[in-house]
Amino acid sequence: MSNYAEVIPPLSIYIPNAFTPNGDYINNVFKPELMGVYEYEFYVFDRWGEEIFETNDQLIGWDGKLRGNKCQQDVYVYLVKYR
Repeated sequence: MSNYAEVIPPLSIYIPNAFTPNGDYINNVFKPELMGVYEYEFYVFDRWGEEIFETNDQLIGWDGKLRGNKCQQDVYVYLVKYR
């Protein structure tokens, strides 16, 4: 026995692996590009697990800052929840 599910509209997710928040207007924010998603949460954490960014607006990405101060170049972890 098989069950099939058709996803309408098609679901598409692209998450970049780097960004350059240097003010040149190219790759200045880090955010997933989503299609077919109607509920969304996006979080960024530092290496110690402190949340440094969150949004539920698909048009807003992380600009590499925490409380207005530029974060250092480092490894960060993200979490994306969607429906």
